[in-house]
Amino acid sequence: DISTDLPNDYLDRFSLKSLEREEDFIEPESTILSDSLNEILNWSHDSSDEHSLVIYGDKGIGKTTLIKKIKSEVEKGIKVSTIYSKVPSKICSKDKLEPYLIKLLNLPEDCTAFDPTYVDNKLEFPVVIFLDEVQNIFLSEPGGFDAYYALINIVNLDIKKIFWVLTFNRFSWLYLDRAFGKKQFFRNVFQYKGWSDQKIKELVTLRHNNTSYKLSYDVLITATKSEDEIDKYSSIENKFFKLLWELSNGNPRTAVFLWIQSLKRRNHDTFVVYVPNLATGTVILDLSDDTLFVLAHILKHENLSIKELARATNLSIGLCRNSIKVCLERDLLYRDERNRYMVDLKHQYSIIKHLKSKNFIYGT
Repeated sequence: DISTDLPNDYLDRFSLKSLEREEDFIEPESTILSDSLNEILNWSHDSSDEHSLVIYGDKGIGKTTLIKKIKSEVEKGIKVSTIYSKVPSKICSKDKLEPYLIKLLNLPEDCTAFDPTYVDNKLEFPVVIFLDEVQNIFLSEPGGFDAYYALINIVNLDIKKIFWVLTFNRFSWLYLDRAFGKKQFFRNVFQYKGWSDQKIKELVTLRHNNTSYKLSYDVLITATKSEDEIDKYSSIENKFFKLLWELSNGNPRTAVFLWIQSLKRRNHDTFVVYVPNLATGTVILDLSDDTLFVLAHILKHENLSIKELARATNLSIGLCRNSIKVCLERDLLYRDERNRYMVDLKHQYSIIKHLKSKNFIYGT
């Protein structure tokens, strides 16, 4: 008998929090970690005038985990203070952004502007500020970019004691760069891309090997094929992880979700691993253009409320609500506890592929 119920201690090893535990950190294959640390190190030694960098990538790709690792390494090796903050949704005006940053830096309450000389004098130590999810400071409507412009101006002030590390959702960054050409203000821009099949395997096995459970791979895995045709001589385990990598597009959070979905319990200490199953993109094909337009804006902003969605799309509240309802019914969207909507990870790449084919979104 096979049970789909997995024990809580095992599920905890694969929770979203597990992706942020430093002991479970997977070193990126790219040089993004070392390059980021070198930029901060050069700044701290006054050997570079650059004092900011941008990291952008898909939802679930590991940006938060990466910058927390950078923060941890900075704290170990450089004599600076560090601040991490996830930018709240939505700070779209300069009047909201500046008090947020002033409080973050613990500057005096009478500080009303970021005068470089004043800020440098008030800061006791140099500080590296890690701002996560910076896409939360704009809304694509008239006047919706005031906070973004203000942040760019602040980051580019000649403040000697602050280094800025900013993360953006991929399509937010591509939209801002296409619309405003803002790369000119950020010399150091790194894209965090999908992981390789070996890194995805390392991600899963590291967590699994820290449990006491055994695995048995279903023989049907050997009958599957991949886009690149899996080597017929490879092991059943390697075939599984090749499939997992392809279905997840190298996205670690999606891979973790698919891993858990592929397991069923055989007995108290053994799980059977079945062919990973990701919903196909067919649930997207018959959506109306209005609904696709709504999905494109949610993808571009990463998260939106109904009211923000109506303002960004210039569609009626009723039409937005109907589109949201259709998408929720098909599990295309996820609604969090704040009633903010975001693309469901298991459909993320199917949605991206379809929206690109319809020219609702652009970029790579």
